[in-house]
Amino acid sequence: MPPSAQATFTTQTRHVPYLTNDQYKRAPTPIPWDTLVPNGTVAECEDQLTQLIERASNWVDSICMQVLAATVDTEQTIAYPNRRAQIIVHPRYQPVIEVTDFWCGTSVATLAQLPSLAGCWVEPKRIVVTQPGIPVFSSAGPIQFGAGPGPAGVPTFVRYSYVNGYPVTVLAAAADQGAQQIQVQDATGVLAGFTPLTIRDAHSEPLTVTAVDGDVLSLAAPLAAPHAAGASVSGLPADVEEAVILAVTGFAKARGNMAIVAQATQGRQINDPLGAGNDLTVAEQILDRGDYIRAAS
Repeated sequence: MPPSAQATFTTQTRHVPYLTNDQYKRAPTPIPWDTLVPNGTVAECEDQLTQLIERASNWVDSICMQVLAATVDTEQTIAYPNRRAQIIVHPRYQPVIEVTDFWCGTSVATLAQLPSLAGCWVEPKRIVVTQPGIPVFSSAGPIQFGAGPGPAGVPTFVRYSYVNGYPVTVLAAAADQGAQQIQVQDATGVLAGFTPLTIRDAHSEPLTVTAVDGDVLSLAAPLAAPHAAGASVSGLPADVEEAVILAVTGFAKARGNMAIVAQATQGRQINDPLGAGNDLTVAEQILDRGDYIRAAS
C-alpha cells in the first residue's frame, strides 16, 4: 500500500462583494449608476453595478493579499516553545478573531490535539498557546515534565485552524421592526458578544449579537426599523467600504472611457483622462493606512 501524501494547507477561497448595490447608490459618487450601460434598462445597469462591485471587492482582496471577509483557515508550521511554556504562531491572515483547533507535537507522527483551547490567547496578528504539558527547561535541565510537544527551543510541529477577517453577509429574509432575531446568508466570523455588526441600508443600525445558531443571529435589542432581504449585514470597517466605493468608481470611469489604467510606482496614471487611477490610488492608500495589507511572507 503506497504511503499517503502530505500536503500544506491553502485556503482563503471565499470571495464576497463588500457592498450591496443599494450601498453604492447611497454613497456620494460622481457616477450615476443608471447610466452604466448606455441606453440600457434599469435591470442592465443594476447588473453592471453588481459586476463592478464584485470586481472592486476582488481588487481590494488582491491589494491586501488576503480575503478581508471572514474565513476559516488551517495552517501548519514549525514553532519553538519558549521558556514560559508558550507556543506563539503568527497566522498568515488577519485579523485573527478565534482559534477553533490546535495540534502540536515533536514530529508529524506525534501530533496531538489540545483537549482545551482555554489556554489560547488571541491577538489580531498572533496566537499564544500556553499548555501546562509543555516542559520548561533551565540550564540545569527540565524543571517541569509533561506530555507536551517538547521542551523550550525544540522544533515543534503545529497545525491549527482559526477564524479571521470581518463578517460580510446580507439578510437572507426580511426582518420586521421589533424583531430580535435575523437570518443571514452566512454567519462566518460572527461571535456572540464580540463582533460589531451593522445593518447598512436606508435605516442603518448597529447590532449586538447575543447568540449564533447556524445562520440565525439573536440580538440584544429589538430592531428599530424594518429591513428588506438582501440588506447588508457587515462588520467591515468603514474605511474599507470607502476604499471599495472608490474602486467601483474608478473601474466605472475606466470602463466608460474605454481607457487602459496603468499605475506607475510614483502614482502616475497613463491614458486616464477621467482620473480613474486616482480613485484606485486613493483606495490603496486607505487600505495601507488602515493596516489591511498583509506583509508578504
